[in-house]
Amino acid sequence: FCPQTHSAHFRFVPQTLRRGAMAMPELTPAKVAEMIDKALVALEVEENKKAVQNCIDEAQKEEPADKVKQQMLMASKLIPVAQQIVGDSWEAFGVTKENATMVMMQVQMMAMMDPNLQPKAAKIMAMFQGKVS
Repeated sequence: FCPQTHSAHFRFVPQTLRRGAMAMPELTPAKVAEMIDKALVALEVEENKKAVQNCIDEAQKEEPADKVKQQMLMASKLIPVAQQIVGDSWEAFGVTKENATMVMMQVQMMAMMDPNLQPKAAKIMAMFQGKVS
């Protein structure tokens, strides 16, 4: 190993990794509050409620006996629906199809740590767990 002959490789690898890495938007408590509000508005649309409920119903039909498999199936069906529901309204925050899932988890985590946002975040989670009202 010789640092002089391999230095170009060391410079190349981090740049390549950075280019391939998913860009994550910087989330602040204020942005998270606005994103949660936009998600709640989107989830009030009857068509969106039905899409969420359809995913839940399908998962329950496909795996009626195994709750673990049912939860995994629900997640796999709901994530694309959630991305579609909040997609356009969250674009202004730097959310893309590629980073939406990670951003949603981050928003949920930050919201659950904020006493003012906890009830809103809990309402969203309840909807995605089958308690669509």
